[in-house]
Amino acid sequence: MQQLREGINNFFVTFIEVLKDRNGRSIEVDPGVTSGDYLSGFFQGTREALYEKGRESIIITVDELSPRIIGVLIALYERAVGFYAPWSTSTLIISRGWRRARKPQEWC
Repeated sequence: MQQLREGINNFFVTFIEVLKDRNGRSIEVDPGVTSGDYLSGFFQGTREALYEKGRESIIITVDELSPRIIGVLIALYERAVGFYAPWSTSTLIISRGWRRARKPQEWC
């Protein structure tokens, strides 16, 4: 968290908020307070701490998490990266790590 607040401001954070706590009855951590309540508090506090330092974030809210929703979120970000890549100064194609991963026989 400190690195995000105090480091270089060249990113944005994506928060994924899931409204459904769990199937069945939620476990109470304290009387009247569930683990989902704690997670919601951590999320809100983290977002506020980033906002105080001028860090950008977005929230994607879903009713519940399922394999389909995870696939949709992955597809969304694959498209976003593909759209953004031509305007970025750092792309996978010019990365030494990417070239090494593509040709492991050269350095084996």
